Amino acid sequence: MFNFINYIGKRGRLIDGSVITTKWFCLFIPLFPLASFRFWTDGAETNILYQRKLFVKSLSVEIPLDWINIAFIYSVYLFLFAFASYILKNNTLVLIFSVAFIGVYSLHVFLKYWEKKLFEIDKSETYQCSKCKAKFNILKLNIVHGYFQCPKCKTLNLL
Repeated sequence: MFNFINYIGKRGRLIDGSVITTKWFCLFIPLFPLASFRFWTDGAETNILYQRKLFVKSLSVEIPLDWINIAFIYSVYLFLFAFASYILKNNTLVLIFSVAFIGVYSLHVFLKYWEKKLFEIDKSETYQCSKCKAKFNILKLNIVHGYFQCPKCKTLNLL
């Protein structure tokens, strides 16, 4: 965490091997998110939290900020702060960080539940790959983010 910019978090793994991560401005802890990306890691396994070197070399598409990932990362650090406050026997900080943790983690759970409908296949329209001209249906999530990867030739297509 001695770099000011880090990719933190990993979620939303799809069949094509891609994952979502968020780029953060950090000063020992993540302070605020800068952008979210979907990365194709070519089968390389990523760490749960910090994966700067792997993602710098990977194919990526910038997507809107991933609030599910952001809420999860904030909730992890709020939990760690609450635990550290408990160890240091500061009851006021334990209460503050615990309430903040419960609120942010509840937001994370709500957003994750709401997102389930985005992982459905959109059967109302057929999309065509620009390279191999294959036709298929894609996830509603890909329509929201404005891209899809062809399952046949693995080409990245923008909508």
